Parts: sequence; C-alpha cells; structure tokens
Amino acid sequence: MNVRIPSYSDDIAIIAASKSVKENCNKLQNAAKSLVEWGKLHNVQFDVKKTELIHFDKSKKSMKYSVKFMNNSILSQELVKYLSV
Repeated sequence: MNVRIPSYSDDIAIIAASKSVKENCNKLQNAAKSLVEWGKLHNVQFDVKKTELIHFDKSKKSMKYSVKFMNNSILSQELVKYLSV
C-alpha cells in the first residue's frame, strides 16, 4: 500500500501500511519529511505538540517504535484524537 495523506484544512494525517512496524515507521518518517519540506515551500507550519502516532497491530511491541518529525521523536500512543473526534 502506498502512503496516503488525507487532510482537511489544517488537520493532516499520514497513513501507511506494511508487513512490519519498522517498515511502517520508515514510510511515515519519509512522508513526514516530505510534508515538512512542502510546508516550507508553501509557508505552512506544523504544530509538533498536536502531532500523534498510533500503530494498529496485534502486539504491544509497536509501542516502542517512534517516528521523527521536525527533530522530535513522536512516540506511539494507544489512543489518539483526529479532527476533534
């Protein structure tokens, strides 16, 4: 599956699927890097404090995997909020 980036106004999600959490993190990190570069070109700033990460898998091992976003490590959580839902 390719990486998808659905968005609404200033709410953006990066969605990726793969056979391993590590591979997924690599996909997410590459997409995040591209998104930040795009933001710089279009004068868009992202709020790291609102950035969340969740892994959907069968094991709890995924909780130890993080994604780097704007020089910050985003740790996986069990519950996240998207579009104020």
